[in-house]
Amino acid sequence: MSNGTFELYIGNDKQYWFRLKAGNSEIIGKSEGYSAKQSAQHGIESVRQNSQDDDNFSIFKGVNDQYYFRLKAKNGEVILSSSEGYVSEQRVKIGIDSVRRNAPDAQVKDLTGYEVENTDNEVENTDNEIGENDQDIVSPFSVKDIKVTHATVMLPTIINRLNRGEIGVPNYQRHPNLWTNNQKSRLIESILLKLPLPVFYFDASDPEKWMVIDGLQRISTIESFFVKKTLKLKELEFLTELNGKKCDDLPIGMQRTIEDTMFVAYQIEAQTPKEVRYSIFNRINTGGLSLKPQEIRQALNQKGKGVEFLIHIVEQDIFKEVVGISNKRMTGQELVLRFMAFKVLNDKNFKTMDKFLDLAMEEVDTKSPEELNVLQNKLIKVLEFSNKVLGEKHKFSRSIADEAKNKLVNLSLFDVLTVCFDEITDKGLFLKNKDFFVRKLKEMLSNESADFFVSITKGTSGKWAKDTRFREIRDLIEQTLKNGQ
Repeated sequence: MSNGTFELYIGNDKQYWFRLKAGNSEIIGKSEGYSAKQSAQHGIESVRQNSQDDDNFSIFKGVNDQYYFRLKAKNGEVILSSSEGYVSEQRVKIGIDSVRRNAPDAQVKDLTGYEVENTDNEVENTDNEIGENDQDIVSPFSVKDIKVTHATVMLPTIINRLNRGEIGVPNYQRHPNLWTNNQKSRLIESILLKLPLPVFYFDASDPEKWMVIDGLQRISTIESFFVKKTLKLKELEFLTELNGKKCDDLPIGMQRTIEDTMFVAYQIEAQTPKEVRYSIFNRINTGGLSLKPQEIRQALNQKGKGVEFLIHIVEQDIFKEVVGISNKRMTGQELVLRFMAFKVLNDKNFKTMDKFLDLAMEEVDTKSPEELNVLQNKLIKVLEFSNKVLGEKHKFSRSIADEAKNKLVNLSLFDVLTVCFDEITDKGLFLKNKDFFVRKLKEMLSNESADFFVSITKGTSGKWAKDTRFREIRDLIEQTLKNGQ
């Protein structure tokens, strides 16, 4: 019997997915998305049955010169695909063999009730892509600038870099040491057995410190066992005589194995534009929980002041009071960055919201402590002002128009109201006639066919949507000031 596991979970797209894990917790393959849970469960059973027939597997070579496999049902539907690329056809066949061994008896772990990382219960789920009113944006970099190298890295090199602090963990939602000691022990056992492991991905733009893009739990396990030497092996499947042992307790033969162990790694070099590195983060992290854009921005801007600046503001009492989100997936930092982007960048820089925020993250890094303090005070005053205008607990949500609606933060409503409120020069006059503003705003939020409503719910990251909502709120503010005279 295998120690494999099928994990059934809900993705960010609200579809049901499953992945097959080997006994060492490495992901062997993953499914397509299913609209219904029962369909995904049928998919798991189909993998069990079809994985025993060699004719159902196909091997292909990707554009990155790595090998992948697909498992198809009898009707030709793809039911499982390799989660990682393999460096050779021989290696991909080992992956297929692992599916054959693990799938038939793998237990099913139902994770569909544990959407702990999902912020949809706090932030309105709108269409944040580019709308049909916008044209495609041509990438501003040359393909010749992209450099991702394929290298073989010795395990002692990884250990030495960890000892010197030369491998870093990006500041995003995934945390090191999520694996249990059993899972960690199985990885060490795989290394000692010379079994192939999935490739590592590093951002090597700073040669003095590689940042882990993919393989964080494996790196953390290597650090626990070989560097910190705190991990005690347990529940090993083959090397049972090593149960209870730590790194220094390994026999000399095993020590030689460690010295000869090699990993395959892809390294993103310094000349590769940040836009490309951003895309690579997105493409690699396509498992059960894709990285949010803000998580990737912070991962790629570790050295700058911007990361700590955004965190500091999110932790302010006024931000927690007005916005009121748990910030599990850095949505709070994105909200702050949206305001800052329109304060530090020229509007002509706007092509799409994501690209605009990418530029803003870098621009914030260039600001002095005094300039950052001014920006922080602006936002804090705006948040206080928003409570005076819209009332407490409005949360920049569409419940402003209908209190019966859920108070879910609308990202687009947040950026347009905070930025435009900050632009008001005579706030005293505005407050005198705030009832006019609130009444008209409620009408705009209730008219689902109007341009303003569309601009905060459909294609919200596009230039048309941004221009529309800012134009209409600025016009309404101007009317409000005139009505107050």
